Amino acid sequence: MQTRLRRIIKQLGDMKPPVLILPLICFLLISIYLPTVSAQLSQVDLDVANEESDRTQAELQRLALEHGHLDRRLLEPMDLYIEQLTEMGRFNEAGEVINQAIMITRVSEGLYTQAQYPFLLKKIENFGNGGDWTATRTWMEHLKALLINDRDYSSELAVNAYIQLSEMHLWGVARDSITMQTFHFRQAEQASRLAFNRAAGVWGPTDLRLTTILYKSVLQHHMQAVAIDSIGGTSLGLRGIEGLEFVRSRAEAKLQHYLIGLRYLIDIRQIFLLQDEPDLMAAALAEMYIADWQVLFVKPEAATYSYQRSFNSLAAAGLDSESINRVFHKPAILPLATLVSDWDEAVSAAGTILTPIIVDSGPVNLSFSEWSANFRYVAPAIAISRDRLDRSVLDGPTIFTFRLTGLEEISRWYSGRYKTFISSPIDLQMIKSSMSRSSDALEMEAIVNHMRFRPRLVDGIPQAVDATLDYRVAISP
Repeated sequence: MQTRLRRIIKQLGDMKPPVLILPLICFLLISIYLPTVSAQLSQVDLDVANEESDRTQAELQRLALEHGHLDRRLLEPMDLYIEQLTEMGRFNEAGEVINQAIMITRVSEGLYTQAQYPFLLKKIENFGNGGDWTATRTWMEHLKALLINDRDYSSELAVNAYIQLSEMHLWGVARDSITMQTFHFRQAEQASRLAFNRAAGVWGPTDLRLTTILYKSVLQHHMQAVAIDSIGGTSLGLRGIEGLEFVRSRAEAKLQHYLIGLRYLIDIRQIFLLQDEPDLMAAALAEMYIADWQVLFVKPEAATYSYQRSFNSLAAAGLDSESINRVFHKPAILPLATLVSDWDEAVSAAGTILTPIIVDSGPVNLSFSEWSANFRYVAPAIAISRDRLDRSVLDGPTIFTFRLTGLEEISRWYSGRYKTFISSPIDLQMIKSSMSRSSDALEMEAIVNHMRFRPRLVDGIPQAVDATLDYRVAISP
C-alpha cells in the first residue's frame, strides 16, 4: 500500500503545481483506506485488476513522456484506465484521470468542445458511484448548460449526451435522496425530449433509432404516474406546476402522462409504417405496447381493442395463430423494459419453444427484482450497472401465488384510496417470505396487488391464468 501511495504522490508531483499536492495527498489517503467496491472482488480478481491497471498506467506515462501530458493520444488509454479504476472502486483516482482527459479535450479543441461530453458524463457517473450526489447534480447542471448552448445540430455527440444525461437522472431517482426525485424526474424528461428533437434533426423524422428514444420517454412517463399515485413529497412535486403555487389532482396529473405516453407509442407505430417498405410486423408489435399502456392506465375497452388489433395485424403480416399464441401465452409484468420490434426478438424474449401449447400446464412462473428501495413497484427503467444494482437485492426471495383474470376490473384499497385495477392479482397469497416484520409483509402484498400484467392472450383475447411470482426486494442504497 505504501509503495502504491509513494508512486501516486510522485506522479502528482510531476503533473500538479506544488500548492495542490498536500490536499490531493490527504484526499488520496482517505480514499485508499476507505472501504470501496473493490472489497467485493476476490483477492485473485483484485490482483489481476491491479496488474491490468498498472499496465495501462505505465502506457499512459510512456505516452505522456513522448508527446506531453496534454496530447490527444492519451485519451484512449485514459478511457480504459478510468474504467479499470472504477471497476475496483478507486473513484477518487478515476476522478483525477477524468479531469485530465477533460483538460486535454478543451486545450486541443476549445472550451466548449463536444469531445468533452463523454468524459463529463464519466465525471458525473464517478461522483454518483462515490456517493457524492451534491457534486453529481452540480455537474449534471454544468453538462446541461453546455448542451443547451451547443449550436452544432449536425452531431450525434449531443444526442448521445442528452440520452445518457436523462438515464443518469433516472439513476438519481433510484440513488439520490428521495427529496430530489422530483428534480431528477423533471430533468430526465427534459433531456429525453431534447434528445429526441436533436436526433430527429440529425437522423431524420422517420429514423428507426427514434423509436428507442420515444420508448424510453414512455417508461419515464409511467414512472412519474406511479410516483404521482403514491403518498409523499415526490407526488406533490410532480403534481405542481413550475412557477405557480398550484397543485393538480392526481387524476389530472396522471391523465397528462397517459396522453403523452399514448402519443409517443402511436408515433412509434407510425415510424414503422413510414419506412420505405412499411414494417407491418413492427407496427403490429407496437400496437401490443399500446394495449399494455391502456392496461397500466385502466382502460379495459381500449386495451381489448388494441390486443385484438395487434393479433389481427400480426396474422395479416403472415404469422399463423399458433405461433402468435405461443409468444403471448405467458403473462408479463408491465411495463416491459425494452421495445421489441422484430418477431425473432419477440420469440426470444418470450422464451418460447417450438412445441404445442399445453393449456392446463399449471401456474406460470414470473420473477421481479426491485431496482431501488427509493423507487419500488417498477422494473428498472434503465439498463445500468454503474453501482452494481444487483448488490441492492436481498438474497432471500418472497414468493407469491395469485390469479390473473384477464381485463376484469378489480377494486380495492390502495394507499388510503379505493382504486380500480385491471390485469392485476386476485387471491394473492404469500407462500414464502424474506420479511422479518409483519408490517413489511403487508406492504409487500400491497405492492404486488398494485402490479399490472400483460395478460395471457389467445387469438388476441385476454385469458385467466394462475401465477407464481418470485419477488426480490431492494435494500437501501
